[in-house]
Amino acid sequence: MSPSAASTLVLLVAADGPSAGTQSVSSVSGCGLTWSLVRRANGTQGTSEVWSAAAPTALTSCAPSAKLAQTGYLGAASLYAVSGGTVTASAGTSARSGAAATTVNAPAGALVLAVGNDWNAAAQRTALTNEALTAQYLASVGDTYWFQKTTPSTTGSLVVGTSAPASSSWSYAAVALTPSTTPTATPTSTATATPTASATPIATATPTATATPTPTATASPSPTATATPTPTATATPTASPSPTATSTPVSTSTAMPGATNTGVPAGTVLTPSGSIQATTAGQVISNLDITGGVTVDAPNVVIKNSRIHGSGSGDGVRVLSGSVTVQDSEIYGFENAIGYDHWTGLRLNIHGDTGDGVKLGSSTTLQDSWIHDLTPAAGAHSDGGQMQSGVTNLVVRHNTIDMTSTNGANSALFLAPDLGPSTAGPVLVENNYLAGGGFTLYVVDGANGTYYVGNITVRNNVFGDSGYGPDSVNVPVTWYGNTLVNGTVVNP
Repeated sequence: MSPSAASTLVLLVAADGPSAGTQSVSSVSGCGLTWSLVRRANGTQGTSEVWSAAAPTALTSCAPSAKLAQTGYLGAASLYAVSGGTVTASAGTSARSGAAATTVNAPAGALVLAVGNDWNAAAQRTALTNEALTAQYLASVGDTYWFQKTTPSTTGSLVVGTSAPASSSWSYAAVALTPSTTPTATPTSTATATPTASATPIATATPTATATPTPTATASPSPTATATPTPTATATPTASPSPTATSTPVSTSTAMPGATNTGVPAGTVLTPSGSIQATTAGQVISNLDITGGVTVDAPNVVIKNSRIHGSGSGDGVRVLSGSVTVQDSEIYGFENAIGYDHWTGLRLNIHGDTGDGVKLGSSTTLQDSWIHDLTPAAGAHSDGGQMQSGVTNLVVRHNTIDMTSTNGANSALFLAPDLGPSTAGPVLVENNYLAGGGFTLYVVDGANGTYYVGNITVRNNVFGDSGYGPDSVNVPVTWYGNTLVNGTVVNP
């Protein structure tokens, strides 16, 4: 999102949580702003929260991320920019039965935004009269995360919420703002586990989201739990003009990526470093052994000849704004190695991550890289690469994505706009070796047909072993030249 004037930013977050104990968002960060909690509703399992920040001037790109106190759970987020807006009231309610709703004192003409989490049921919500659902996510783990808005015509107590379903455990939070213009909303999904600067950020990129478990024996696909974002997650920042990461390099290697031609070049001397925040345009990070993640908040950043490692959560490289090219490097020990938009990965060795290998957003290229041997956290059914919603200009070319040794893997590539908006493309998947997962490649619509994948080409890929078959495709796709290892033609 890129607010064009001074605005109040509102981040709505819904997340799963443990069956015993409470869940909450411990912090929100990003966009160079200070974020504050407006309202939290977490009296039942999971949480629904409203956070806000004041943007005194226009922002080139904004993609905040939310960190969950209890990591490893799914979540979704939606970001709004309200020009000249002022928070005037908020409310939150949790209950174990009845339809989700709360009462907020709102002035006439205010914008009322709301977020809900249903811990018991993945079921479509029915909004109250004169209220609108802006996005909802039916998670395969049996949760629903949804977002609403309305504008009351009179001042006073307003019941905002749903009329159905009415037999679940839920938490629901709402906020009223007096805007000077109509807000811009960016609902997103991503998984929500823990980022270094945000736990699997339920990102306004991802979801998040986001997060999504593997298909069961019925082969119903779902994106991995990573989460946000939060998404995290996982939700979708807009890059600065002309980022290098949007370029599409030409592969120069004929051998498939593996141990000998990815990662840090042999003989490279590495200097120890802590986590890094790249805030200078064109900054080059080179020859480092980095403990902790790299956060990119500037255009045309380059990371090369480096090892980046973590302790099981967060993102190895996360683009908050701007763009980055990561090349000839090894990334391991995070929830996700890289996310979400405006990045290029070349000759990377990615392994040992607890969520997904990479989050594939807009203006992104993954090429000549090796993703293998992930170590999913409990409940995180991993994808080698998971596409985010609303993606444009995505290229996955000449990679080895081998999930056969990843316990509980969902897929090598999961291409679905799970939370919306639909994916307009173009998306190109070519000349890869793909293996493992339930189905190795998913190209499917989102939210039971609500969101679609368009303008996608899958060509000249080789498929290895899988649980159910090489692919699950339910949308139109340009498809040719794809085979099994033995040469058998693979059809969509």
